[in-house]
Amino acid sequence: MFWTAGTIIRRVRDFTKYINGSPQRLQNLRKVADVVAADVTAKKLVQDVSTRWNSTWAVLKRAFLLREVIGAYIYSGSELRKHALEEHEWALVHEVIKLLEPFEEATVLLTSAKHPSIMAAAPAYSMLLERIQATIRSCEGAVLESSIRAMMKKLQAYKEKADGQYVYKLATVLDPRIKLNFFEDSNEDI
Repeated sequence: MFWTAGTIIRRVRDFTKYINGSPQRLQNLRKVADVVAADVTAKKLVQDVSTRWNSTWAVLKRAFLLREVIGAYIYSGSELRKHALEEHEWALVHEVIKLLEPFEEATVLLTSAKHPSIMAAAPAYSMLLERIQATIRSCEGAVLESSIRAMMKKLQAYKEKADGQYVYKLATVLDPRIKLNFFEDSNEDI
């Protein structure tokens, strides 16, 4: 079967919704977690929030952390087997988590309530594009290559839109920590 990041994400989301949709199933998952992974403190799956993209990262990260618990839970009931992920599918989940990690970092940086963050937008776009380009170079022919290329295309469109707004560049130049350094180091135009 041809896997994309979307396919893997959808499968994990569906299982998470299924478990979180019933207090009994949630309680049963916790019981399995107490036996299978007593050392794991987080024993609840994270629910996806459609308005926050980084909740996808959180859903996948928690599911990956609890993959042994999920496997044991799934094999405790035959109606759950359709949700089972094979070892190579969990490896893809891990790859998607690594792929989304820089986006999580950028989101945390840009949504900090302690200080203004608009000055970090241009450097964040550049950092994300560099990380995705490096990932593309390292994964030629890989299973997730088409998903990564789609991410790149979407991010480039957002960056081009932001580049047309001078407020991002002005905020970057006016920040005493960044000033012109970002534009000189990255060959970006002001």
